[in-house]
Amino acid sequence: MSAEPTHPTPPESSATRVWEDEGILCIEYPAGARVDMEVARGTFRRRKALLAAAGRKRHRILIIGSRIMAFDYASYRFSASKEVTDTVTAAALVCNSALERHISSIFVNMFRPSYPVRIFESTDAARRWLATFPDE
Repeated sequence: MSAEPTHPTPPESSATRVWEDEGILCIEYPAGARVDMEVARGTFRRRKALLAAAGRKRHRILIIGSRIMAFDYASYRFSASKEVTDTVTAAALVCNSALERHISSIFVNMFRPSYPVRIFESTDAARRWLATFPDE
């Protein structure tokens, strides 16, 4: 009989993928994700670690939703904070559903991040747009 772990791994660490591909930092949320502060902060820590490893201060971000269900207000605010925006050159949000487009539109229109941000229906179009921004 095996013992249960006393501190289970947070859902974001195994479910939200964060990686770098050809100079673009990619974040992919799992199907049905509900992004709260724990997920937002965990994802940001992982992004900062990739930045540090690459020796850069900012990066282009490709965020891929897989039918995200919710993004709470505190996470919106955190994502638009100076701490976060200082690490972003531009962000492309790939939305796979009407709900994701709505969630993304709320972020863009309500919090007006200081970096360029656009919503896309395809990863290819998002990558082409991000390619117009220099590596930093």
